[in-house]
Parts: sequence; C-alpha cells; structure tokens
Amino acid sequence: MAGKEKYQEAMECVQLGLEAEKEEKYFAAMEFFLKSISIHPTAEGYTYYGWTLSRFRQYRQAIRQCLKAIQLNPDWGNPYNDIGFNLIALHRYDEAIPWLEKALEAKVYAHRIFPYINLARIYKIRGDFAGALKMLSKAREIRPDSDLVKLWIRRVYACLN
Repeated sequence: MAGKEKYQEAMECVQLGLEAEKEEKYFAAMEFFLKSISIHPTAEGYTYYGWTLSRFRQYRQAIRQCLKAIQLNPDWGNPYNDIGFNLIALHRYDEAIPWLEKALEAKVYAHRIFPYINLARIYKIRGDFAGALKMLSKAREIRPDSDLVKLWIRRVYACLN
C-alpha cells in the first residue's frame, strides 16, 4: 500500500476513534487510535490516543504519546495543550504553563480556547482570579458562544463571592 493510502486509512481510524470518544466508548476509541498508529503513525493518532489515556488517569503515558505527536508535527497545537492538561492533573502547574503557551503559539490549532482555559485553571488554583479571568476573556474573544468558557467564568466569579 502506498504511503498516501496508508495515511488515509490511518486517518479514517482516527475519525472512527473520535466518533467512539463522542459516544464515550473509550476502549473502542483506544483500539482505533492504536490501529491508526500501527498503519501509519500520525500526530493525530498519538495525540488522541494520549487524550483517551488521560481519561483513565494515565497522565504520564498520555504525555509520552503527545511527545511522539510533536515529533511528527511540531506545528499542531493539540499535543502541547494536552501535555499541559496532563501536567495540571499531576499538580505540576509550573511545568504545564510553557506547554500551554506553546499551544497558543502553534501554527495550526482549531481549538485555541483550550490552552486559555487550562491557563485559567492554573491561575484559579493559585488564587489569581484576575489572571484567570484575563485568560477566559481571551478565550471568549475567540469563541463568544462557548458554554465551556461561560462555565469557567462562572466558576472563577464564584470564588470571588
């Protein structure tokens, strides 16, 4: 099978994995992502496999998958954000910040609100509510209709009362 065909087949497995994720069929999703990687390793396959591992609190293993993704495509923002997310879960906030900042600087990233939300989480944990609201304001500029951003803004304001 030619390289382009393998890539296409791998990406079809990634898509099936994402659909399984949406249906909360996480074991099936992991199987699709692993199959994708075995057919043709891609940043997407590694990143989404790592994301699914994080659902099972396998944060260190998830970080390793994201690092593999970055080696394949350093311009894609998702794995940087996911590393930051996993480091937050491990209470390693200082280490998370540079990864989240790299996600914001990434050339390709469709969901740029997530690193802002994750930075806001760190600021909130540290009691820097003004810093958290600043990050959430930037996220709201990108996606004013985002229910997730609105939820985090309410969470931060609740801490101020």
